[in-house]
Amino acid sequence: MILNIHGFASSGENSKSKLLLEYNKNVISPTLPIDPTRSLKILNDIIQSNDITLIVGTSMGGFYANLLSNKYNISSILINPSTKPSVTLGKKVGVHKNYKTNEEFELTQEHINIFKEIEITQSFDLGFQTVLLGEHDDVIDPTIADQLFTNADVKWFNTDHRFSELKTAIETNDRLKKWVTT
Repeated sequence: MILNIHGFASSGENSKSKLLLEYNKNVISPTLPIDPTRSLKILNDIIQSNDITLIVGTSMGGFYANLLSNKYNISSILINPSTKPSVTLGKKVGVHKNYKTNEEFELTQEHINIFKEIEITQSFDLGFQTVLLGEHDDVIDPTIADQLFTNADVKWFNTDHRFSELKTAIETNDRLKKWVTT
């Protein structure tokens, strides 16, 4: 079973989850709250209650996916992952609308502080991640992830932060294709 984790201001019903469903009907893709403590509780509960064999995370979801794949020794695909959400989201404190649902939510300084605490616990070098990076990502500097994930299978694509090349990545990489179809 695949766990798909969306990015900031997105939802479980996103283009990545729809694409993953084309390859595997066993995809869990929850819509998470902005609160990182609540999000991690939901994600931990899902993993502990299901036979998750792959975690896919995009942007902020990539941050969560990295934490959880290391904690549970589960393979992961990290798509333009945030490695420091306290920095990438730090300038976004305030009220936002979810891109999919138009529901308003508030990112607070308390959320940023919680992200800072969680960031200290992350590891980057366990080697069972594939990291997909967009050369034209204008939200998160992809060279940071490239430098941190030295033991991961890092692949670069000619795309932006939204990473429209996931299907190409899967179709051209036997490892990824096997992960998403089993």
